[in-house]
Amino acid sequence: MGISAKSFTFNGTSSSSFDVVLVSFDTTSNTDTYKKDIIQDNITSYRHTTSVRGVKYSSPIQLSVDICKENSDWFTEQEYSSLVRWLSTSSPKLLSFSSCSNPNFNGVHFYAVCSSLTRFENYGNVAGLQLIFDTTAPYAYSDEDDIETQCTTSTTLTVNNTSDEEDDYYPIVTIKSLDNQDVSIVNNTDDNRSMTVTMVKDQTIIFNYDDGTCTDNTGIFKLDDFNLNWLRLVPGNNQLMVIGNCEVTIHCEFPRLVGGY
Repeated sequence: MGISAKSFTFNGTSSSSFDVVLVSFDTTSNTDTYKKDIIQDNITSYRHTTSVRGVKYSSPIQLSVDICKENSDWFTEQEYSSLVRWLSTSSPKLLSFSSCSNPNFNGVHFYAVCSSLTRFENYGNVAGLQLIFDTTAPYAYSDEDDIETQCTTSTTLTVNNTSDEEDDYYPIVTIKSLDNQDVSIVNNTDDNRSMTVTMVKDQTIIFNYDDGTCTDNTGIFKLDDFNLNWLRLVPGNNQLMVIGNCEVTIHCEFPRLVGGY
């Protein structure tokens, strides 16, 4: 999908700092919101219908970005080298766009790698570049939102799962314990499903379901200290109860179906 926007930010740096603008070298565009494949049995001479086993996304989003110099001049070799160094990351980095012509791309971000860089040349001079970004998911993510609460014995809060997918969402949860205790987060909306962990005073643990990691500042955390019920948010409003003397941060980046191919 080609992106029309004022600028883009990749790995913490804006394209505007390189005095480039986004243009379009291709008049074609792709407007599919997403594409899914149906997993099903084959039709045979004995069975004329199929059984659907599931549905999966076809592939992560791929984005095309065309750029040229703001003053329409050629890129110098030094400018070209600076752009290559900026874009040549070895792992996915945060990618976002500013003032997009497609409003669905405003207020969202991706995690992507610049997988291809094509030079558009005129008599050996670099007039423009086409960048291809391969993202890590078949959707974008909403702006980051941290829901924070402080608790001495117990407290309640509401977290709204606004994901475009009608599915459960697993946020990143950070718990700082202010005592030696068991800390629990109970989702009353999810049949009172409880995430419980045994902690010591001043211990901070970050629970990342997507990575399958529990990061502990003390180094003493064991899986036996955790009941392995990662905090799960069902679609819509979730009524949560935090139990314990602790500080809790729930980090959300909800999926947004914005397009790609």
